Amino acid sequence: MNDYWSGKTAVITGATHGIGLRLAERLSEKGVKISTIYRNNDDQANNLKKIIENNGSESYIIKGDILDKNNIKALIEGTVNKWNRIDFLINNIGIDIAKEIYNLSEEEWIMSQEIMLNVPFRTIKLCLPIMRKQKFGRIIKKKRTGYPFLKYRLEEGLIVMK
Repeated sequence: MNDYWSGKTAVITGATHGIGLRLAERLSEKGVKISTIYRNNDDQANNLKKIIENNGSESYIIKGDILDKNNIKALIEGTVNKWNRIDFLINNIGIDIAKEIYNLSEEEWIMSQEIMLNVPFRTIKLCLPIMRKQKFGRIIKKKRTGYPFLKYRLEEGLIVMK
């Protein structure tokens, strides 16, 4: 194992499938401990746990809707309580509503803002003080493509603002 990675922790949203699963798999191979939340697919969560353990690492996986602020808080606090640190926050969660804005319902618009803007904001807001205190941390926001122009720019603008 590479000393840079070994013993570090990563909070990854959307880690039970797709790109998030591959990130969790690769990082756990390097000795990174993985923390995530999943909504309802117990089989995917159990598969992730098995992969991480087979790679010789540890996991903290909780069930809950990440759109609920209390669940985000539970994820971050539980991670810190278990490992005393968060080194990487990878906001991987996304939603695929690839429609032109004039075909987008208000409910879809609100949901996309919640997932693409508010969840990353909340996770960053909770993780940043931890990372600053430990004088180390990396935050990654995976950018989604294929969205209406306006929505894409809204997401990018929030994440880039300092």
